[in-house]
Amino acid sequence: VASTAQSLAAKTKKVRIKVNSQCGATYDNGDPSRIAQVLRILLENAVKFSQPDGAVEVAVSCNRKTTVVAVSDHGIGIPVAKQSQIFERFSRAHLGTVFDYGGMGISLFIAWQIILQHGGHLSFSSTERKGSTFEFELPNAEAGAHGR
Repeated sequence: VASTAQSLAAKTKKVRIKVNSQCGATYDNGDPSRIAQVLRILLENAVKFSQPDGAVEVAVSCNRKTTVVAVSDHGIGIPVAKQSQIFERFSRAHLGTVFDYGGMGISLFIAWQIILQHGGHLSFSSTERKGSTFEFELPNAEAGAHGR
């Protein structure tokens, strides 16, 4: 988690990315490159929709059964009317607004699918003009459950 966040932080000057991890360095169940892809998607979206000089926080917690990663920003948030569609293919929450930065609307769908394939769950909370938090939970290898 930290290396993915540091890599993106080195590429962006728009916001600060802070990582707070209560866990080891790597996730031990599944494909680490796909989990890193999910984290990159969530971080890139958080940076994109944050205010300049803002902050993006990544919090990682774990126990014997699960690892939970939360990516939070203090940006523009997701309109309430679009929240129910956020994980749908080609969904773009800010289409036609001043915050429409382009894209195909597939990154969150891809992230959601990767987490499902790993036996996990991806969710979010968002308040317009205050920001969003995307959180995924994955089973650890010790738990003995894997969704593939």
